[in-house]
Amino acid sequence: MRTIDRLERENQALKKQVETLLKELDRVMSRVQALSQENTMLHEKVKDLEDKLSHNHKNSSNSSFPPSRYLHTVKKNQSLRNKSTRKPRGQPKHKGSTLQQSDFPTSIESYYPPSTCQCGNTLNQEDASLLCKRQVFDIPPVLEQICTEHRLYENRCSCGQLHKGSMPSNIKAPVQYGSHLRSLIVSLYVEHYIPLNRIGSLVEEITSFKIGDGTITNILNKAQEVMTPLYESLRESISKSSVVGSDETGCKINGGKGWMWVWQNHEVTFITANKSRGYKVVVENFKKGFINATLVSDCYASQLKTPAKHYQLCLAHLQRELIYIKQQTNNSWAEDILNIFYKAMKLKRESAKNQYPLKDKSIFKEQLLLLLKNDVYDDQLDEIKTLRSRLIKRIDSVFTFLEYYEVPFDNNASERSIRNIKIKQKVSADYRTEEGAQRYAMLRSIVDTLKKQGKSVVRMIAHWLSQNHLKVSWQ
Repeated sequence: MRTIDRLERENQALKKQVETLLKELDRVMSRVQALSQENTMLHEKVKDLEDKLSHNHKNSSNSSFPPSRYLHTVKKNQSLRNKSTRKPRGQPKHKGSTLQQSDFPTSIESYYPPSTCQCGNTLNQEDASLLCKRQVFDIPPVLEQICTEHRLYENRCSCGQLHKGSMPSNIKAPVQYGSHLRSLIVSLYVEHYIPLNRIGSLVEEITSFKIGDGTITNILNKAQEVMTPLYESLRESISKSSVVGSDETGCKINGGKGWMWVWQNHEVTFITANKSRGYKVVVENFKKGFINATLVSDCYASQLKTPAKHYQLCLAHLQRELIYIKQQTNNSWAEDILNIFYKAMKLKRESAKNQYPLKDKSIFKEQLLLLLKNDVYDDQLDEIKTLRSRLIKRIDSVFTFLEYYEVPFDNNASERSIRNIKIKQKVSADYRTEEGAQRYAMLRSIVDTLKKQGKSVVRMIAHWLSQNHLKVSWQ
């Protein structure tokens, strides 16, 4: 009996243990099922994100987003140009350039053979014939300092009247830096994007002058003061131009958001800094707008609100938007519009000046309008409806370049002008003050204009800095 009682107790204990294990198994299975569902959901989410990144992500090649937003991504070729059949390298009939020997070397180093032959005879240098000559172009390790002392004299006549000499108006201090050195500093800061402290160390390396940041800032401020009349003349020149390209880009000013605006043509560039991106910036700089000009820009509202005789939308911006739509959808709507743009741009490149206005403008406009009136694809993507509405509203501004020879089909010239601002921002991060941002904008306008006109930046600035600022001119 004792054995039976013991076995019954063990049996009851085993039953309770089995029940406990079954409950634990149910709990584990429920957890496994939940994790399995979560795993499936995460896999789908990862796949969806990968698809968006690989196919549907907006970037600088299919939108107006700048490349600087994607510093840590691998970039493919972003050019909007069609593939060329030309091979890379210099093309036939291309005039190359190379370093040529000078007819008037600064110094000559001669290398003669030994004066005695192995046979014992003497070799005279006068009998030696020239075998070859090689030239090395270089610069001095340290540029020699040039110190010019200006002495002012006075003389008293026997009648008692005192006469004084006349010192140049730009010589004002007992000791100061010359216009060529100051011009070099302006060029290093503006044209070559070098920060103030690095300018000081670079100038010391090549000239042995030790110039502090404060002195460099004073030199830049003086350059701004001297060239202000030139800067204002750029504004006036742009306002009278028949074609004006405009753009704006963000920048950092004293840790906050700011904007650099540019208005330019093929001869001059006018840049200004402002805390605002609104239309009031246009009014502050060009009150009457460009009533005699064609304004080339993207579709930003403040640009299109500017008074102008004609408008030209940047086809490069529109192309990127259409490429994005093409990547997102399987319809041919975006591809058909792109083909119209490609044909119109090709016609522009191949047409001579005396053929304008081109008769094909109305044909391209009709073809584009036909596609824009088709709203079948609006439900596929919000960007389609938005772009379609915008182009219908601005249809007269799409093919202006086919009517006027001087009008380009893109705003790339303004993009190139504004890119210098972005390079400076990448080097120096931001501008500490609004005055500093405007100073760079003004000096960059001068530099860009000089380069467009094929003039030496350093030499022209040195010439202006040596003049009375009321007499400076572009000549």
